[in-house]
Amino acid sequence: MLLKTTLFNIALLFCLTNSTYPQEYVHAEVYGGKQQLREFIKEELVYPEKALNENTEGTVILSFIVKSDGAIENLKVSQSVSPELDNEAMRIFNQLLWDPANYRGMQLDEEQSMEFPFKLKKYKRCAKHRGYSEINYPYTLVDQSLTIYKGHQLDERAKPIFKEKGMGFNQFIAKNLVYPEAAMKQNIRGTVEVFFVVEPSGRVSNVKVLKPVGAGCSQEAIRLIKMLKWMPGIKDGKAVRTKLILKISFNLADFEQHRYISPNNANQM
Repeated sequence: MLLKTTLFNIALLFCLTNSTYPQEYVHAEVYGGKQQLREFIKEELVYPEKALNENTEGTVILSFIVKSDGAIENLKVSQSVSPELDNEAMRIFNQLLWDPANYRGMQLDEEQSMEFPFKLKKYKRCAKHRGYSEINYPYTLVDQSLTIYKGHQLDERAKPIFKEKGMGFNQFIAKNLVYPEAAMKQNIRGTVEVFFVVEPSGRVSNVKVLKPVGAGCSQEAIRLIKMLKWMPGIKDGKAVRTKLILKISFNLADFEQHRYISPNNANQM
């Protein structure tokens, strides 16, 4: 079954204006939702040099189908600006993972479109704010297949980089975790389970909460994970994409004593 939505716009304005669907219908969405997508675009977008030199601007529109298993089919450029900007839009899009549309527990195919606005002034401000205008890779050889590997498939696993010598993940969490005020007032505790991908650049993408904890704990877990810079996983001498699952425990008693106890099995996927 194929359903069609209105344009899915990444220009910080995401509007699904078609109201004909019943309340039980949930549109296909990228992992982590609109906010994580905005942040990823800001971190990842690189204006092609030729387009910069020629002051080329415009909006690339991609059309595609999100299949019931989250796979993408029939991806094409439905509105072109230039080969360079079209390719950059495709490069970013191909890194995204999707949750399929859902109606009353049944996963469906859904047709969507996505807009990639390229504006020079906005890009230059963004590049200045983030501190780079091109993607830097810690390894010379980078896998271009976009395959996402599990930890046990790698020659070297992805690992976080800590600024302080001798610091581990538990120590990092203990130092940086800010217990949400609402969770403290309601004495909420639990373990947030988060999926994400470590890209060959060492940045994190496709952040998705698998097991949430309310009152701001899930958002705090995402913030902590995105604070980290990673060394990417290595497969056959190349930096590759790696999927990880981490668990972050929120225990008010431990927090008040300034210690962090890692939950069991809080390792790579």
